[in-house]
Amino acid sequence: MPPEDFPIADYLARIGYAGPLEPAPSTLSALHRHQILAIPFENLDPLGGRPVSLEPSALVEKLIRQRRGGHCFELNGLFLLALTALDFRTRPLCARVLISPGHYGPRTHQITLVEFPDGPWLADVGFGGNGLIEAIPFVADREFDHGHDRFRLVADAAYGHRLEHRLPNGWRTSYAFSLDPFLPADYRALNFFICRSPDSFFTRLPLCVRTTETERHIILANQYKIR
Repeated sequence: MPPEDFPIADYLARIGYAGPLEPAPSTLSALHRHQILAIPFENLDPLGGRPVSLEPSALVEKLIRQRRGGHCFELNGLFLLALTALDFRTRPLCARVLISPGHYGPRTHQITLVEFPDGPWLADVGFGGNGLIEAIPFVADREFDHGHDRFRLVADAAYGHRLEHRLPNGWRTSYAFSLDPFLPADYRALNFFICRSPDSFFTRLPLCVRTTETERHIILANQYKIR
């Protein structure tokens, strides 16, 4: 989908945003927050055995027209389309989610680096759980308070960089990533795995996250949690 064909007015209406649109960090963070609060994370299609397309027209239909949620490739894919339509300079990336202490999964989580003259920012509107509420500057060892959680980026000897969030007993890694750019074909291959493989978490357990200004509502397996 060429950037000029993306229905930006419909996207902005879907996320309830009516503010400035110039490609600046403040705009990025505002768009990020509005999408997080408007479009939930959910893996119901993979869980139900229904195919998930990452084609731009499919993302627009499901997330905007049908007002559904989606998983990270869908949510961050839609956000990337919107940023591109608004002339942001972006670099799509992919991260390894921490499964247990010291153990990462494969690179199956889409994130985005957004370039600005004063330095890049990290955007991620598709992490199911303790995810960013707003985009953050790509600066190591600086804490960012988003109300729901505190976050920081740190250097990682094996993978390059880590995003961590603060828990009562200390910092926990969300995921690790390098700055190697990813292509749409890479995401399509990874999307096939997470939506079809019996080894994928998404084909075995429901995970749905609805974020409000003050809470996260989470369905995981047979549990409903409010944080």
